[in-house]
Amino acid sequence: MDLSDIIFQGDFNPVEIFREDPCIGGIIPYFISRNPQYSYLELSGQWVRQTAEKKVITEAASAGVYFFRDAPLFLEAVADSLRFDKLYSYNNNMFLCPAMNGIIRSNKLVQAVQVRGGVLN
Repeated sequence: MDLSDIIFQGDFNPVEIFREDPCIGGIIPYFISRNPQYSYLELSGQWVRQTAEKKVITEAASAGVYFFRDAPLFLEAVADSLRFDKLYSYNNNMFLCPAMNGIIRSNKLVQAVQVRGGVLN
């Protein structure tokens, strides 16, 4: 899913990342920022521990692109967001970044990939 509101550049191949490790359920490109208009990732090395919408929990800001291993895992992540809507919504709106918490909760890995840029389109 590309929300296409942030411009960035990066050199990574999501197909290869998923092929190399079947435990990886998601991939999130990120850049460095502290601007509260972005979503944020709490990292442990290259792995995402949790995500937050419009809340600066680290300097790892989501670049607005989310890779899911497959459609069933995407649907599980969306269902998790709906289940925990009060926890993950922002101003009574649902966003995609917190759906990655559902992947993490299902014991799959979400890999963070640092990119350059991070300018709102």
